[in-house]
Amino acid sequence: MRILALGFLIGVCIAQQLSQLWSWPGLLLGLLALPWCFSANMVWRFLASLVCGLVWTQIHAHWVLSDGLKAELLQQVVVVEGDIASLPRQDEHSLRFEFDVDELYWQGQAQDHPKRIKMAWYGRFPAVNVGEHWRLHVRLKPPRGFRNGYGFDYETWLYQKHIRASAYVVAHQQNQKLADNAAISINRLRQAIREQINLSLPQQHLSGLIAALAVGDRDGISQQQWSVFTKTGTNHLMAISGLHIGLVAAMSFFMFRWLWCRSRRAMLFLAADKAALGVAICMALLYAALAGFAIPTQRALIMTAVVMWGITNRRLYSSVQILSMAMLLVLIVDANAVLSAGFWLSFCAVAAILFSFHQRIGKQPWWWLWLRLQFIVSLALVPVLVIVFQQASLISPLANLIAVPWVSVLVVPLVLLGGVLCLFTPEVATLLWTLAHFFMDELWLLLKFFAKLEWSVWQTPQVTLWVIISSCITIAFLFLPKGTPTRYWGLVCLLPLVFYKPATPAPGEALIRLLDVGQGLSLLIQTQHHALLYDTGARFSEQFDAGQAVVLPVLRALGIKQLDTLLISHDDNDHVGGLASLRENLGIKTLMVTANSRYASQAQQICQAGHSWSWDGIQFQILHPGTDRRFKIRNDSSCVLKISSPGASILLTGDIEKSTEQHLLSAYKVLLSSDVLQIPHHGSNTSSSLEFLQAVRPKLAIGGIGYANRFGFPKAEVLQRYEDQGIKVYHSGEDGMITLRLTNTDISSVQTFNRSALRYWHSR
Repeated sequence: MRILALGFLIGVCIAQQLSQLWSWPGLLLGLLALPWCFSANMVWRFLASLVCGLVWTQIHAHWVLSDGLKAELLQQVVVVEGDIASLPRQDEHSLRFEFDVDELYWQGQAQDHPKRIKMAWYGRFPAVNVGEHWRLHVRLKPPRGFRNGYGFDYETWLYQKHIRASAYVVAHQQNQKLADNAAISINRLRQAIREQINLSLPQQHLSGLIAALAVGDRDGISQQQWSVFTKTGTNHLMAISGLHIGLVAAMSFFMFRWLWCRSRRAMLFLAADKAALGVAICMALLYAALAGFAIPTQRALIMTAVVMWGITNRRLYSSVQILSMAMLLVLIVDANAVLSAGFWLSFCAVAAILFSFHQRIGKQPWWWLWLRLQFIVSLALVPVLVIVFQQASLISPLANLIAVPWVSVLVVPLVLLGGVLCLFTPEVATLLWTLAHFFMDELWLLLKFFAKLEWSVWQTPQVTLWVIISSCITIAFLFLPKGTPTRYWGLVCLLPLVFYKPATPAPGEALIRLLDVGQGLSLLIQTQHHALLYDTGARFSEQFDAGQAVVLPVLRALGIKQLDTLLISHDDNDHVGGLASLRENLGIKTLMVTANSRYASQAQQICQAGHSWSWDGIQFQILHPGTDRRFKIRNDSSCVLKISSPGASILLTGDIEKSTEQHLLSAYKVLLSSDVLQIPHHGSNTSSSLEFLQAVRPKLAIGGIGYANRFGFPKAEVLQRYEDQGIKVYHSGEDGMITLRLTNTDISSVQTFNRSALRYWHSR
């Protein structure tokens, strides 16, 4: 079983790195390896299981991707009929939910359609409830997120949930509810419990945590709260997790077994362990249903069921075999599980516990075992956390030592009991939830204190594969039994992780990254010892902005903990929206803005023509704005910056329009000439005049442009103008993150996300 599970896992991981899926003949040929999985030869069994994992993942992918959106329906207004399939998420400006489509009509004709759509409703919207049947006019979009290779991958997340399209509701008189689904469903029950919690705990800052523990709805947890949980390593506790499902199953198992043993007739009918096992699995199934059978919950349910079944048959199976069986079953049910950090965190934690405690002799007090358990789990998860999040909580062992029993013993039972009683006696449920909130609030004060400690989080850049392998070797050595020779020599293998630093440009070179922040702009410029960020992208809501979602993860992955200069070209939201998040979470030596910016009083430097400086052999020169009062409009007052290496240069223009372009032509002429041009104003008709392009004479142009944006940028006539001048155009909406290097002699080859990191599930 161990060989089968390991081979299958490696095959699944290899398949998830493919940019294109195999054709069906190749997959069917690969299935011929299946009989060899039962070979007596260990090597052949491993190779056969690897091939089966590779083939099975692609078969699963073909099935999911067959539910995609037809190209001719992209950006079209269509009519959909179907059911509200998830708990609605509402804020001041929007309503979001998942929608199960029964029928889709375009131009009066029924069309093939995705089964589930991620829906958004902006502006004025009615109250909706899960299970209701609606007819809506919507504009369809492919499932697409920011493509940078760092941070949260929204498109991968949607693929894991089998959502192959997104849409937003278009205002129309015929948008209407067709039926109020009166059938009792688990989702209706979840929504009723969530609403009752909101009524019972009005204006309580941790009510979102209570709802998360009751029905798996995390929407009420603020960004600041998630930050505290992440820094303390306790975020796994703040929803229906594998730990809680295991806890419910264990409590049900031991309680029912004790009751079953009280009856001689019951014992003669069925063994107590087997009877209790059935009840425990049913209770775990019910609790998983309260989370809406979210993918992490499904995985936890499978693991719990297999582990408990294995325990009742402990004479037949070892703990390693049980864990291997659980992993194999999880991957067969959902091959995309390996794309989730939760998969690796949960299995690595369990494997570390089994490996560390396996065949230990001697008796230890319970408190020592609990302390050792927290240390082992925290240490074992460091490589996973470093790979996925580029950080690991140093305070996690202490925080979890307190938080795990506190939440599991005091908070979760009260929340669950309240969820049951709210259907019959809401007053008692309110009392229980209030008590649970009190306990959670006491823990919250401690977690906030831990999170504020400067050393609570260890941040690392994105490391290479060999660094991760050496770290895993270290951990394996440390988990060996006490007295094992050379046990602590494994610490040497940890040194690459501690001292790893990403490569930086050579003297006289500059590395330019245009980040994909949607419809907005953000460029990162690195020299050998310095970093400058030009704009921050947009703020999309109170809880979400490009600074937090895109820029910070990129900077952390690159090992940049402080910006030497953050330059804001002008005050439009799509350029300055992420500023607050960056200032809160990042060191910034110099904030540079234009004189008419609302941040001018907070800035250390005003962007003004004539200012220049040099870093590591790279020249920076500001060309605009000057003292001319004609350029007070935000776009035309954009800070224009030229960056030059000994062999190449780039001109950053922000959102300047034709009037500023003409001013630059008359003021600088020859100085405008650059090898790379940042496309002014995202490729609008009001910029990129022919005279300006002829004066700059770039070899290529790069632009921060949102995919399928509502403005229709870049305009076709503008692109034609660039093409007529022989200028190669790259933009983030089509290419994802764009990377190039200004060298001592020229521009290095351009790299894009879509060319180097695209996976088979990414929309083309």
